[in-house]
Amino acid sequence: MLKFIGTHYFFQLPSVHSFFDKIVADLAIRKNVLVLLPEGIDLEVIREQFRFHLYNQNLSIEDVYLDGNEGKLSPIITLNEQLDFEWKTPNSPRTVSNIKHLKTMADVIHIEGLENKSKEVSLEWIKFYDSWSVFCQQYSYTEPFPGALCIIIHASKLIPLIPSSSVNISVHWWWGFPSSLEIKLLCRMQFGNDAFSCYNRWHEFIISSISGGDIFLADYLWENIHNNSDIIMKSLCAFTDEKKMWKSGIFDTIVKDIVNNSIKQECKNQSIAPPQKFYNLWVYGALYWTPEYGIETSTALIVSLGYLEEFKHRLWRGQAELIIPIIDSARLMICKQFTITYGYDWPTRWECSLLQDKLDSVQKNPMSCQLGHIKYILKKYMQSDWNYLRLVSLLHSIRNRLAHYCPITYQDFDELCSEIELNL
Repeated sequence: MLKFIGTHYFFQLPSVHSFFDKIVADLAIRKNVLVLLPEGIDLEVIREQFRFHLYNQNLSIEDVYLDGNEGKLSPIITLNEQLDFEWKTPNSPRTVSNIKHLKTMADVIHIEGLENKSKEVSLEWIKFYDSWSVFCQQYSYTEPFPGALCIIIHASKLIPLIPSSSVNISVHWWWGFPSSLEIKLLCRMQFGNDAFSCYNRWHEFIISSISGGDIFLADYLWENIHNNSDIIMKSLCAFTDEKKMWKSGIFDTIVKDIVNNSIKQECKNQSIAPPQKFYNLWVYGALYWTPEYGIETSTALIVSLGYLEEFKHRLWRGQAELIIPIIDSARLMICKQFTITYGYDWPTRWECSLLQDKLDSVQKNPMSCQLGHIKYILKKYMQSDWNYLRLVSLLHSIRNRLAHYCPITYQDFDELCSEIELNL
């Protein structure tokens, strides 16, 4: 499913683990389940994880395969052929209400193969959930209780007639995970003991900001995230080129509305499913929601549509989150060292050119002195501390660029880390 990011790490993420736990919890109380996935998610990989979680909860599973002609038969006939029901009489009409006994003792009846059938067949199975639920409710509690039905399918097979959760069916959407924070966690798990190197910290923050909740985009950008923005954009366009529906033009208008914030604000909070107006975007893997950023369109799609300022913003926000705390930490270390060396009044000892509010602040606490004033003092009165001047100038320059929403390059960050390590 993933090339660079370990799939086993992905399934250890809290939100992904919780997704499967909720599915299993519903099945454990014999509630029929429909699991909806966007395109790009490997059904076999998801089914493997599904079985793993069932096993951990000691729930048994019986697979019903819709191979060959089974997809042309009604759901009840298909189930009978593979599970061999006992009917009330040999000549009873083959309907759910005429089932006398189930020979299978499985907790879960898993329907597999609908992805290869028509949309009409898939919808027929979804409608069958209601009949099966009524049958289960009427079943004698003195006998083994019928297993719950479970279908795991790409949502494109059901659009636009996707059912809502009800008393008879619990619908689980692959939506709202992983978070940007969990993409960072994946990077850290992947890098192990070397996670805090300059190279890997950049990787962690920038890839999580650009990919948001799109694990496949994060994996695609894995080897290119340290390049300049032009190369990253080429990679994003190449990612889009592999998505036939993204290039069809059907998403252009709604993506424009999302990027321009005209409909984004109504979708700030998490929901169990994507808003209906965005179904097609989500179905084809072009939309995600994260706690950090809310609803967003894939960065690859927005670049291919020419929204380069939005791309620059997503690049910048990851850099700002990473670098601004590093810059402020370095500033504090410099202030502390100057206070030890020159005394508590070092920010105003030689010259009081600060505005009154800033003057009052540094007189009360020299640790509040900002980079601009430190740079000025170093240039004019502390020529002997020339080694600090280069560092402070670099800190000041990068801080100012980020403060004005201008992304920097990895080479800038690498130089900054080297100067901090050399002088502090």
